[in-house]
Amino acid sequence: MKKINQIFKCIALSLLFMVVSSSCNEDEFMDVTNPNVLALSSFYKTPQDAEFAVNVCYTPQMHRGLYALNWWVLFNTFSDRILFETTGLDRIGINTGDGFVRNTFLDIYRMLWRSSHVIYNIEVNQDVMGIDDETVIKHKAQLKALQGFSYFLLVSVFNKPYFYDENSLPEDPEMIYGNSDQIEFWEGCQSSLEYAIQYLPETYEPANYGRVTKGMAQSLLGKALLYKYYHFYMRFEQTMTAEAEADLEYAKQLFYDVIYSGNYELSQPLDMSSQLDVVNAYQCNFSYIDLPSSDPEIMYDSENNRESVWEIQYSDERLDNVWLGGWLSTSNLLAQYFSGHVNSYKNHEGHPDLYYLFEDATGHPAGFEKDPRVYGTMYMDGDHLDFRDNEYNVPYATGTHNKRIAESRGLNRPGQPSASFGLKKYHYPTYVENIAPQGCPNNVRYIRLSDVMLMYAEVCMLLGDHSEGIIELNKVRARVGMPPKAAPITPQMIMNERDFELAFEGHRFLDLIRWSFDPQFAIDWLDIFDGDPIFKVGKNEYLPIPQFEIDVNEGGLEQNPGW
Repeated sequence: MKKINQIFKCIALSLLFMVVSSSCNEDEFMDVTNPNVLALSSFYKTPQDAEFAVNVCYTPQMHRGLYALNWWVLFNTFSDRILFETTGLDRIGINTGDGFVRNTFLDIYRMLWRSSHVIYNIEVNQDVMGIDDETVIKHKAQLKALQGFSYFLLVSVFNKPYFYDENSLPEDPEMIYGNSDQIEFWEGCQSSLEYAIQYLPETYEPANYGRVTKGMAQSLLGKALLYKYYHFYMRFEQTMTAEAEADLEYAKQLFYDVIYSGNYELSQPLDMSSQLDVVNAYQCNFSYIDLPSSDPEIMYDSENNRESVWEIQYSDERLDNVWLGGWLSTSNLLAQYFSGHVNSYKNHEGHPDLYYLFEDATGHPAGFEKDPRVYGTMYMDGDHLDFRDNEYNVPYATGTHNKRIAESRGLNRPGQPSASFGLKKYHYPTYVENIAPQGCPNNVRYIRLSDVMLMYAEVCMLLGDHSEGIIELNKVRARVGMPPKAAPITPQMIMNERDFELAFEGHRFLDLIRWSFDPQFAIDWLDIFDGDPIFKVGKNEYLPIPQFEIDVNEGGLEQNPGW
């Protein structure tokens, strides 16, 4: 089992210091200091305080509202490729008081508040803490990347909530805060990430895996500029303006720099004629332990391997409360909710349509009948849940390891190879240690190199640089032994390749939304959801701003359209 890294060793010491006062007063006669709380007035005194403050800004990514659970409950469930155990969420059945939406909103703002607050206080208290300019820059670069991440999530998911940075912290509880224009978030994201790129290192030693690197910031900025093209330029301008073209050229260069930095590479099969190698070289990107190859002496690296660009770190070394990932636990809830473990909730199941969409693989060197990625994405009856000698080295079985969701809804096709399709990504091998299925330690790979390569191909298509983009797209296909595609790149080619490569990784629904703003992608929501009017155009492109936030701002903050 992996060891917890430096970022999270001091979570318990530093979680509360930014949100509490130093004492409580009762009738002006009593001044009692809470020994469990770090007061702001007693913090920012030492170099270690600065380190603790930076570390705690990483933890909201780990929270239940984001990648410990809610991101998957919302955006995997909403996609057309995954079935939820009940039809409500499958039909985007949320409202302005929804708890999943509320916690996602809060945890993004926790990341923004902490990163902005700590930037301000490290700069103000630099002399008191006795840290030099180089150390301040090192800390600030990490914080700016997390700040930029917050802006990107807020604008792409919640449209136009309230914008602030380290120079405009919303500290007045009596003030009414309103909406900010989208452009403030896009420009804030770019400014923050450009600062980070300038000063972040390219790599860290293993003890500091999870800290933001230059490549992480470059990839996120490229992604943000690509999303901005759809959410801002195409949505409002409905044309390729000179500014939009400049942003895409910038994104293209950022992606290129990451791809050819020498710091990342696709995990390649040891032997392309071996089915084990082809699947495990791909599947290792979603496993919490290394996977075997056809050579007993060689394993495929899993967490923090060279294909991983932005990886959110989890562990099961600290489990005070498994339901509070990033707070009282260093784990997530993915195995508890979505795995085939007999004690899991089994909330998700793959839609049978996805299996049939994967391309047939004629003449594959390992003898696969379909694109090998389908076998690293979907559990099918007969697949083993583990390769180790334990109680989960058993065949996957419909009715035991899933809830027969597709079957009960009449979605199965005659002769399909499995009565149900389980989620294999993040759940092979099945997590069985400690208090499994609770306390899952599997890291979340937010950005992989293959994602960067496909975004590069997409940007090239938008700019008309088809000969460059097709090279990277075909490298992604070649890793699993699929034949190359010929230029020109088409929107359908981009949609298909992202569908197959990134299935079940939380991207599909957000991809469809951004493409829906561009007529050349011809997104037909009725067709996507098999004629069911699940998606409401003009409403479901963004989540609602939680009603409690609108209430506390007494109407100064307006709700998103349609909600």
